[in-house]
Amino acid sequence: MSFQENAIYHVYNRSNEFVFQSEEDYWLFLNKLKVFLLPGAHILAWCLMPNHFHLLIQVKAEGAQWGNSKGRYQTQQLSEKLSFLIGTYTQGFNRRYGRKGQLFAHPTKAKLLSDPTVSYFSGFGQVDYVTTCFLYIHQTPVMAGLVDDPSQWEMSSFNDYTKNRSGSFVNKEVAFQHLTLAPHEIDVQSTSYLDEVLLDELY
Repeated sequence: MSFQENAIYHVYNRSNEFVFQSEEDYWLFLNKLKVFLLPGAHILAWCLMPNHFHLLIQVKAEGAQWGNSKGRYQTQQLSEKLSFLIGTYTQGFNRRYGRKGQLFAHPTKAKLLSDPTVSYFSGFGQVDYVTTCFLYIHQTPVMAGLVDDPSQWEMSSFNDYTKNRSGSFVNKEVAFQHLTLAPHEIDVQSTSYLDEVLLDELY
């Protein structure tokens, strides 16, 4: 992965098995997000699902910096920290559940959303991918049939925006600089229909 300073990305990964088997697992992952990602990125939205996760982030200057990883090769801070996040969570998960090997099926992906070259999709006209992704992340538990309303899924940032939950992960001030939504519109818009063809462009 290569990250641009101030750019916005959809970061995600998926497993063929449950990566969160208990409430403790979810909180351990969130704590690692705070430790590894916040120094290099603003988190605008997040959702943890039983077998995958979604993040909407804006890259800070620190996250885009390049440096030597253990003196062997050049790597960006944010890319390295994402690797640490997955690696250390997997190690802990394997110890807790007596398993071995990789936990996630693929390397973590980062889809650039804020570049003008990716802001146009034929058939939809001009598309605001940042807002679409923001809404999609919060809709994911409903689309998966886990809950009837985004507010019922505690492991996402939805309630940070709609119920004034004092979450320490999301930067709402930065988020509203890029969303074409007013704060009072999030609740209603997060239950509106999102076209599946358009959502395919977010991956």
